[in-house]
Amino acid sequence: MIKVTRTFGLAFQNTKENIPNYNYAISPGPSRFRTSPEKKDATETLADMKLEINHPTIYNYVEFSFSLPINDLFYEKWDANVLKPDGHEINGIADVLAVPINKPQVEKDYWNHTDNVEVYHSDNDREVFIMFDLIRDPYDQCNMIHLGVRCHRNNDEEIRDRLLHLYKKRNPRSNFQIDYFNQSIYRKIFGADFYFYSLEENKNRRINYHNLS
Repeated sequence: MIKVTRTFGLAFQNTKENIPNYNYAISPGPSRFRTSPEKKDATETLADMKLEINHPTIYNYVEFSFSLPINDLFYEKWDANVLKPDGHEINGIADVLAVPINKPQVEKDYWNHTDNVEVYHSDNDREVFIMFDLIRDPYDQCNMIHLGVRCHRNNDEEIRDRLLHLYKKRNPRSNFQIDYFNQSIYRKIFGADFYFYSLEENKNRRINYHNLS
C-alpha cells in the first residue's frame, strides 16, 4: 500500500492500480541531513552550467522517490555473506529514460561517506534524471539511500510500475512518494542555490551533475 497525501492535507491509501490521474503531491518526509567533513574538490557553479527552473514545462513531468537499503538497489540479496550483483530494476529504469548511471561510483561514494547528491541526466532531456542522495544518518543500521526519479508524463505508468517492483522487493522502506505538482526534487536540483545550498545542514554537501550537455 502507498500512503499519498493530497496538497490540501488529506491522506488516503492507494494501490498502483487506482492511483488517480489528476495532480497531487506527496508531502516530503522528515529531514535526514547531517553535515560532513569539508570537501576539497571544486565544482562548477549553477550559473556556469546554466541550470535554472524552467516554469513553462515544469509540470510536464512526474517525480518518484523513496529510501531503501543500498544493497537492495544494487544486489540480489541483502546478505553480506552472499552479495550477488544485480540491480536489474534500476538498470531497466535507466534504460527506459536513457540515463547513463555509474553504479560503482555511486556505491563507492556512499561507503566513503561523501554525503553528496549525485544526479544523472538523460541523454534526451536534461530535466529527466535519476538522483541518488548519499546522505547517511549516523544512527542508520540499514545503510539507507534516497532514490529520486524524474520522468516525462509519457513514461509515468511504466516508471511507476518498475519502481513499485523495486519498492516491494523487501523492507525496510520509506513511504513511496509521487509528486505531480510541487516538483520538489526538480527545484532542489535546478534551484540548488536557494533550495539546497542555502540550508545550514547542507553547507558541507554538494550536488554533482552528470551527463549534462
